[in-house]
Amino acid sequence: MTSPKAKALSNHEIVTLAAYLLGGDSKRIDTEDIAVKANELAPGRFNWRKYRDQISIDAVRKRLWDASRLQKGGYLLGSERDGWALTPAGLSFANAKHGVLAKANLTRTPLNTKERNLIKRERERMLSSDAFAKFLSNQADTISLQDGQSYAVPRESAGITKQILQLARKAISHWGVTTIEDVAAEVSRTLGKEVSGKLVATRPLCQAG
Repeated sequence: MTSPKAKALSNHEIVTLAAYLLGGDSKRIDTEDIAVKANELAPGRFNWRKYRDQISIDAVRKRLWDASRLQKGGYLLGSERDGWALTPAGLSFANAKHGVLAKANLTRTPLNTKERNLIKRERERMLSSDAFAKFLSNQADTISLQDGQSYAVPRESAGITKQILQLARKAISHWGVTTIEDVAAEVSRTLGKEVSGKLVATRPLCQAG
């Protein structure tokens, strides 16, 4: 079973461990040697996206420089010309972490820019959701399906949720009550296009006012 700590290893930590395993605690290790070892430890992480059997030296180089920064732990010192060696902090890290490698599945396919942006937007959406706010407030037991659900609509239909609220509030004001099905039907009639009850259900219809 993969250790949670193993899963959490970042790319600059992997190149640090690669340098350690190659003897970087007592000598400087060449960038290319570290690249090969890092690819052995974490297949796919440092490969080109199009030619996945090729190691991207540039990707490894960037992570080596990351590992040399104090903000990232200051695990390595050196350069592409002189090679890389572990600092005392890097040696301490490697001694503590190298044991998890046997249990770890560090394989990861590199993401392209579009995929990274998609993940970033989805993360931002989740962090701004009502469900996450309730989770942070220790109200996880009150989270509903609607709290964590959202829908994408075409740009020309961007005002559809406002229309849903307006019609729902109008019906509640007039009749005192309404149903999701009735609101969906009325919105569909008004807009001239079908609107599903699932989309209507994501809006807080009971908050009339």
